[in-house]
Amino acid sequence: MAGIRLSGLASGIDTETMIKQLMQAERAPVDRLSQKKQTLTWQRDAYREMNRALLDFRTAASDMLLSKNYQSKTVTSSNPTALTVTASPAASAGSVTIDSIDQLASAASVTMVAASGKKSDATLEESGLFTKDADGKINVQINTFDATGKAVTETLKLDATQKISDLTAAINGKTSLGMNAVFNDLTGKLVLTKTSTGNLNPAGANISIVDASDNTAKVNSQDSTFGREGQNAKYTIGGQQLEQTTNTFTQNGLTITLNNVSTTATTINTTLDTQKNFDAIKNFVDKYNDVIDKMNKKVREEKYRDYQPLTDAQRKELSEDEVKKWEEKAMSGVLKNDSYLQDGLNQFRSAISSKIDTGYSYTSGTDTIQLQYMSQIGITSTSDFRDGGKLKIDETKLKKMLEEQP
Repeated sequence: MAGIRLSGLASGIDTETMIKQLMQAERAPVDRLSQKKQTLTWQRDAYREMNRALLDFRTAASDMLLSKNYQSKTVTSSNPTALTVTASPAASAGSVTIDSIDQLASAASVTMVAASGKKSDATLEESGLFTKDADGKINVQINTFDATGKAVTETLKLDATQKISDLTAAINGKTSLGMNAVFNDLTGKLVLTKTSTGNLNPAGANISIVDASDNTAKVNSQDSTFGREGQNAKYTIGGQQLEQTTNTFTQNGLTITLNNVSTTATTINTTLDTQKNFDAIKNFVDKYNDVIDKMNKKVREEKYRDYQPLTDAQRKELSEDEVKKWEEKAMSGVLKNDSYLQDGLNQFRSAISSKIDTGYSYTSGTDTIQLQYMSQIGITSTSDFRDGGKLKIDETKLKKMLEEQP
């Protein structure tokens, strides 16, 4: 009958077990190759993990080439209401006094008035702001200057049937003008304001508007009623008045923002931010120690030779938890005593302890000291051999060197 298996019943021989054992013997070479492949896969993944850690460390090392990590400054203003300030690493330690803030920078602007009662949805012809030419076009010529003082001229052409709002959009869309246009429906006024502060054209008007349809000058920023000329920020240091086109400017590594006119002297004090500089170096050392720790754990990790990768058949016979525990043992030690990692660790240790030809020397008392070893700034290897070459910092020594030899 179909489906009935005797399994040695008639002969007394367990043929099913014999066949299973024969098949296992035949599969043994395939299983060994599969296990070897799995081991190599785990090794590859472990190398990738180390590569990621080393790449992160290399990035941190590159950042330590920047002077900002050793020369960060702290700066204060005695009168933050009058001015605020930040310092770059290029700023010199010391103090400077601004005797007074005489004038803040402001932007030039012009105002045009539309016909009575007209709002932004009125046509340009109805607005009375400009005349139309024979082709039914409104031609608006705007003359101004950019933030560097370079002259800029743009002529906008719109249909007379277009709206006032279309004109403001066209002006705002011309980035070369560096101008913001707003029409106020309540006042019926079109206001054009420069986005850059300062007197950008000392020889004349910062803004002038011309009706190009009939070449008629409409308004300019020097107009006492409908114009406002841009003005520079003015401040006095040591009896000398200085000017800037903006209220925020950089001077000798200090970025100063003038907030209000003031007749009271404001003192700016700049000091070396030793703690911030120390923290930058400490963070780097922590990253270094983290990499060393990961590499040491990999090369020292115990290898359980009795735990080989599971075959598909073995995996089916175990529970999920049993598989997890088995593979933790099987994966352990895949990079034990790995030559690449060992060489890397040795090179790290050599680099840290070797002589560095900095070409830099400093004076301590009557002695001239050549700066050649990291130990001279307070960074050395730990004395515990189990740390595998980790670094430690003498905080007092490093901070002293940062203060005296930044």
